[in-house]
Amino acid sequence: MDAIKLLESLPRKSIFHHPAWANVITETYGKDWHGKSLYRYKNDAGIETYPRLFTSIILRPIPIQGYEEYCDAISPVWGGVLWDVEFSPAITTWTQWIYDMLAHNKAVSYFIRYDPIVGNHRADPDAILVGDIVYIDLTKPEKQIKAEMQKQTRNAIENARKKGVHITHGKGEEYLNRFKAIYNSAMAAKGAAQGYIYPDQFYTSLDKWLGPMEGYRVFIATKNGKDIAASLEVGGYGRLYDMCRVYKDDQPQDNAHNLLLWNVIKWAKKNGIETFNLGGRDASGSFAFKEGWSNDRKPYFIGKKILLPAIYKELQEKTGTGGKTEGYFPVYRNQPGNQVG
Repeated sequence: MDAIKLLESLPRKSIFHHPAWANVITETYGKDWHGKSLYRYKNDAGIETYPRLFTSIILRPIPIQGYEEYCDAISPVWGGVLWDVEFSPAITTWTQWIYDMLAHNKAVSYFIRYDPIVGNHRADPDAILVGDIVYIDLTKPEKQIKAEMQKQTRNAIENARKKGVHITHGKGEEYLNRFKAIYNSAMAAKGAAQGYIYPDQFYTSLDKWLGPMEGYRVFIATKNGKDIAASLEVGGYGRLYDMCRVYKDDQPQDNAHNLLLWNVIKWAKKNGIETFNLGGRDASGSFAFKEGWSNDRKPYFIGKKILLPAIYKELQEKTGTGGKTEGYFPVYRNQPGNQVG
């Protein structure tokens, strides 16, 4: 059984576990990044095992002299281990196999953003609660979804219509270029560092790998024939994720984001998507905006695993970060040019 067949046989999964997403990331950020699927469905004797285990990770070499053979593992956006049986405490024993395999690949550390919708943080007794994400249960009738919004959100949708905002959506080079123009304009207005700008290769790889799977969609808001806002939505297996929404020049215009998201919801329902993850709190304070869309919440957890303690300690000493146990992980990456991102 290959990685994709195993992934698709599991009851709970997301597009970010698919090797195609790992390909997007590794092609975007360079040959030194390596996407890898780790999975187990047979034991050493060739007998099928239960549960079946699967995870997708990105391996990044450590750019510190003398440690080039080592790497750090990170989850691609929402990640963590998947399995195909009802959860039990025994799962935590099985997932140790994943950590052992990463250590075998000379991964010093492993940073995981567990998928709140999948709920796979349960396999990690040391998972760290970060907060909540807002999501929309798209199996509800459209009228119920709208009724459960805050009044100001419903009003903003109608106001955008009255102000002449129109929404179109699609995929491919034209839509990606329009999104990129709006996104880059917004980042320039913010004075954002280069690390926050998606490289051109990201868009090329996104369309190459996720386009044939219908794994992404771009929504554009226009007024008087001009693009004023855009969103990038990524998803698959019945789950949609709000990757990014921006106003041109970073200036909110005519409640366009509200009408954008309402059109995303209607499109997603029409296409059989069951959950829409709006994400959690961020530095911009946009959680208040997200809260207006739904009362549905899921807890958001992360994982921080030190896989090779002796090497981790050496790297701390070499980078002058010894003794630090909180904040950036792994701590030795918190150096100019070394950040995991």
